[in-house]
Amino acid sequence: MNLDGWAQGNTGGAATFDVVARNGSNRAHVGHVSNTNTGDQSSLSMTFDYTATDVVSFEMEAVAFLSQFGGRIRHGLAGVEVSFLNTFNVPLGSAGLFNVTSASLLGPNDFSILSTQQSYSSTMAEFAGLAGLGNTDPIAKMSLSFLARGSFSFGGNIQPNVRSGGDVWFDNVSVSTVPVPAAAWLFGSGLLGMTGVARRKKAA
Repeated sequence: MNLDGWAQGNTGGAATFDVVARNGSNRAHVGHVSNTNTGDQSSLSMTFDYTATDVVSFEMEAVAFLSQFGGRIRHGLAGVEVSFLNTFNVPLGSAGLFNVTSASLLGPNDFSILSTQQSYSSTMAEFAGLAGLGNTDPIAKMSLSFLARGSFSFGGNIQPNVRSGGDVWFDNVSVSTVPVPAAAWLFGSGLLGMTGVARRKKAA
């Protein structure tokens, strides 16, 4: 795994972009520690042409962290955001798979995941479905953004500063074409797996 082709993003805070040995392989890593009270994030992103039956696969480990002093607490988020755009790069919708220190950080199309290493594989259409999109939407591109997000609270030079963030490690990112009969089967089996993710979110 290397960072070739991955766009680095940072909206504030301390960012780390590197490749590290972890879980038996070299994995891309995004690390983030916040320094703004409105929140900030760091990310590695790549955009692909959209084909509904193409299968997107990756392995990911995401760990968010919080920080607290007295009544001041800042929560963190780490994981992957899957976004969809039209031909003019106008965002149509997104869904996220995130490890969070508070469920309040999850958006309407975000799902809470464990902090341990996980493998993900679904068709682009399935991921679009998680974002609330369907075959009538003018999707032209899909973007994967592995990111960590946090926020900051200044201690006024009297108390300690409080800051949050996270780390994401990922590997084996691929987009592959599957023959139509196999794609139909994979869509069904993958949907069952993603339904499990949704159920875990509701249970939380």
